[in-house]
Amino acid sequence: GIFTIRLTATSDNNCKDSIEKQVEVKPDILNNTITASQAICEGQTPDTLRQSGSAVSGGSSTFTYVWQQSADSISWTTISGATSVRYAPPALTDTTWYRRIVYSGPCGDTSTPIRIAVTPAIANNTITASQVICYTQTPAQLNGASPNGGNNTFGYLWQQSNDTTTWVGASNTNTTISYQPPSLTDTVYYRRRVISAACTTFSNIVKVAVKPLPVVAFGNTTECYPNATQFTDSSTVNQGTNTNWNWTFGDGTTSTAQNPSKQYTAGSYTVKLIVTTNFGCQDSLSKNITVHPKPVAAFAVADTCFGFTSNFTNSSTVSTGSILSHNWSFGDASTSTNQTPTHTYAASGTYNVRLIVTTNNSCGDTLTKPVIIYPKPIAAFSVNDSDQCVNGNSFAFTN
Repeated sequence: GIFTIRLTATSDNNCKDSIEKQVEVKPDILNNTITASQAICEGQTPDTLRQSGSAVSGGSSTFTYVWQQSADSISWTTISGATSVRYAPPALTDTTWYRRIVYSGPCGDTSTPIRIAVTPAIANNTITASQVICYTQTPAQLNGASPNGGNNTFGYLWQQSNDTTTWVGASNTNTTISYQPPSLTDTVYYRRRVISAACTTFSNIVKVAVKPLPVVAFGNTTECYPNATQFTDSSTVNQGTNTNWNWTFGDGTTSTAQNPSKQYTAGSYTVKLIVTTNFGCQDSLSKNITVHPKPVAAFAVADTCFGFTSNFTNSSTVSTGSILSHNWSFGDASTSTNQTPTHTYAASGTYNVRLIVTTNNSCGDTLTKPVIIYPKPIAAFSVNDSDQCVNGNSFAFTN
């Protein structure tokens, strides 16, 4: 309020004089409180320091502000240009105290300091290592280095991403210093988050590249013994190239050719092909194949005389399956498909008879034999006198 002050002076002779003056007493500055103490990590920028609660009051109702800082809350320095009701500290590397002095008329008030505690930044947050694996394989463990800084107590969170943009918590146990990924079917990126007090940091990113398996395929000719079976690789891969082929033929023999040829004895075999890509990814395919036996063409025929019928006895055989066709060529442009035919030749001579037999598996054999058709003799003779009496006849025959 405003007060009148009177001073009366009296001398030793009882003389008096007085004077009056007015004084004004301003109210104390109230509510000079700031918020808030914080904990940040080295290099981070604190939240803006601002008025806490009700607005500043008292004084002459017109206020000016001075912000100060200190490294120990004992020695204070004024912050140049910090004259607003609020103050936004810069990024800090050390713990710092702040206070605000409010002036209004003749009054002044200093706030209670607030402390921004700065924790050392986390260092050595590195992980290893990027890898290339094959589809459905399990990667090697991702090893994390021991970090330092912070408050020397660390928490871990491993994260994964398909594109290095969107991150989620990694599968399975993900809160240890190192991390074991599960088996993968797609390429995945990993990083490790380390937390210590107010500090958090992300490691380098490692990539686990998942390469596709080859799609193994092959064809083969169906053969009859003793023809060789030809194998043709038609395997594909949608990334990289196929570089190695390992065949096992089911009879104890192998090959590393891409398109091998194999001569079997007749029988059934399981053939396996393992294909490897340039990334070391493998897959395999097994097939059962059959090599069919060759029939044995056989027949008999007797040499005969012209005018007689030749009888052909077919004794062809096959170990498995059956003989379906018999094709005869009698050497005189005549043919037959009977199993056991007969044939009458139109002239004497030697004829090469050929028999081709074919099985139900299209396996064939051919046998050629000569047959001799002997010429028919011509009977002829003469008699000296073919008309004689009984008594005294004398016939003379000349062959």
